Amino acid sequence: RFQFMVMRIRVNRHIMGTDPQIMADIDATIVAAHDNVSKALADYEQLIAEDEDRRFLENEKKQFATYHQAVEGLLELSRQNRKEEAHKKIEGMTKLAQDLQNTFGEHIKFNGDRGMKAAHDAAAIIKSAWWLLAGVSVIAILIAGGLVLQIRASLLARLAEANHLAAAIASGDLSSRNTPVKISEDEIGKLIVAMESMRQGLATTVSAIAANSDQLASSAAQLSTTAQQ
Repeated sequence: RFQFMVMRIRVNRHIMGTDPQIMADIDATIVAAHDNVSKALADYEQLIAEDEDRRFLENEKKQFATYHQAVEGLLELSRQNRKEEAHKKIEGMTKLAQDLQNTFGEHIKFNGDRGMKAAHDAAAIIKSAWWLLAGVSVIAILIAGGLVLQIRASLLARLAEANHLAAAIASGDLSSRNTPVKISEDEIGKLIVAMESMRQGLATTVSAIAANSDQLASSAAQLSTTAQQ
């Protein structure tokens, strides 16, 4: 848009000029401004994101081509010093230039609105992402807390089983009814396995002692009978 305004200003300067050298210099600047506008339009074509954007660009290219064609005729009149005709012609070109300026303005506004919408959408996505992250964090904390409570309850239950077995052994109850049906494979489970092994060993030893005591009592009874005889 700026280069197009530069081009318009230099076209007006060309019409007002009378020195051939100055007019030739202005000719060169007009060509440079035209090339800059054409390059900007070509470069922008690589950035088109949607159909409405392309429609604006196509209108700008057509309007600029029409304006440039009119400028060529205008400059030819100016080079021939037909200034009055050139002034009349440029007055007729005012609407062409204004229409192109309006199209540039509408296109800029369209891109601005699209940028604002994209920024708004991005902010909404970021906000949603933060809420999602917060929700996931809360769920993770709850799950972790639940696992901690579950592990704590499980540890306490297995410790209670170990304590119950130890208390039974200490009280002289060497039966297997105090041994847990299911024994875990963790450290507490290994402790219970060791205590169960000790219980079985003690039960075997006590049974042997009891058997030996019965045998000794039987032998003593036989000895007593023999002695009486």
